[in-house]
Amino acid sequence: MAPVVRISHGRSHGSTASELHRIATATAAETTVQTVGPAIGAGARQVVFATSGETTGLYFEPATELVTSIVHSLDSADAIPTPDVAFTHERSMQELPATDEEPLSTSHRWVSGPAGWLSPTDIDTYQEARGVVANSGDPSWIRDRIEATPLRGRGRGDVAADIPLWNHWETAIETSGEPIVVVNANETTPYGHADRALLESTPLSVLDGALLTARALNASEIIVYCTERESLAIERTEGAIEQFEAAVDSPPIRVATGPSSYLAGEVTMAIEAIEGADRLEARLRPPQPSEWGLNGRPTVVHTPRTLAQLVELLRTDDTPPGTSGDPGTRLLTVAGAVETPITIELPTGSALSRVTDAVSLTGRLKGACVGDIFGGLVRSLEIPVSANGFRSARCGTNGVIELFTHDQCPLAIVGNRVTFAAENNCGRCVTCREGSKQLQKLLRQFYGGDPDTQLLSQLTRVLSETSLCAFGRDAARPIATGFDLFEPEFHQHASGHCPSGTCDLY
Repeated sequence: MAPVVRISHGRSHGSTASELHRIATATAAETTVQTVGPAIGAGARQVVFATSGETTGLYFEPATELVTSIVHSLDSADAIPTPDVAFTHERSMQELPATDEEPLSTSHRWVSGPAGWLSPTDIDTYQEARGVVANSGDPSWIRDRIEATPLRGRGRGDVAADIPLWNHWETAIETSGEPIVVVNANETTPYGHADRALLESTPLSVLDGALLTARALNASEIIVYCTERESLAIERTEGAIEQFEAAVDSPPIRVATGPSSYLAGEVTMAIEAIEGADRLEARLRPPQPSEWGLNGRPTVVHTPRTLAQLVELLRTDDTPPGTSGDPGTRLLTVAGAVETPITIELPTGSALSRVTDAVSLTGRLKGACVGDIFGGLVRSLEIPVSANGFRSARCGTNGVIELFTHDQCPLAIVGNRVTFAAENNCGRCVTCREGSKQLQKLLRQFYGGDPDTQLLSQLTRVLSETSLCAFGRDAARPIATGFDLFEPEFHQHASGHCPSGTCDLY
């Protein structure tokens, strides 16, 4: 077997990956050079894998001269040069190598195994290494497995977020009309990019999960919905669709794009965007999209994270990782006060504190906002990684953990999220539209020395209980949790003092 060089290439790698591929291809005589997606677990760092026989070496951020040396060594001696190698792995494999070296050692390899290792759009390689599960997926078998297994949706853009998939599948099956499956990959928060990483690295897995869903529902169409700016994810998804449809009996699959805005990822607003609406507003529920969705048809909306879980759950009869009540894993992006943001995979039920093993902090850890822009603030990360674990800790579940240190101010952290809510809500819901503006004013009163904490608590409760969609309900979370945990620091601002020393009070 010819030696192989794999060069990771995601949006965060930009032109560097293209240049490394060009140089490696120009240098190679016998060595095969492949472009693969971003290696989940390696962060934004450029990764190159060199494989000779059953030995693989990994190189972080290699210079062009090192890549040339790697290819020369593989061509001339079929050997991996050891200088600058981060680690070597001694066995043949069909997924990203396991290692004891951080940060890759922290990440589990259930759905992220192909990411950064297999060619994103090569159906033959995917078939050989993983197998298309939908090829052998009888509809009744798929339905029975999902009905018996409480696999829960991942991400705010999933119609079954944090509840069993079957709750919506059953509704779509029983509703008249031809169902549609929507893959919602619209992520636009500053740090959330797990869905994008899956489409850049292993879109065939996502399509496999979408086809399993379509067969279970007897759906007549699959739509992959992305933001307009995700050109690489769109390119690889379209390439994967072309090969997938040629190799597998599937209903038509197409890519649809929507605005690069946070609102456009909400389930009903994603449907509005696909329909071509000029103004995106949340739809009243009920009816649920699984009853009345895209063009009035029953529509099941899942994120790539959910569909990747579905594929692995149905791949074998083995017990999945994680807990019985929330089986599988979760992709978590660790960001904030870290040198390099990173996405890792952890089994449900494991401790969230494991994420700190994969990153280098930029200061002394004070707490975290768990659950993306509208997550809950916590002091301790000793939280089970599961829907129930996050909910019990008053956190969000959207898979972003933003760490903050003692030189960051909790009031400023909360204030930034309230500003985001006031500036980015759709405007349809009075509670959310006006409530977020009032919350801005109430937080500013801490700086002015005259806070109304009773009204602040009342307003966050009203926002969380009466908002039309999850935007308003979730927007109240960082305020409620932040004030409960850091109330003394909030009040010190009213006395003209920021304990963190970061707020300009004069």
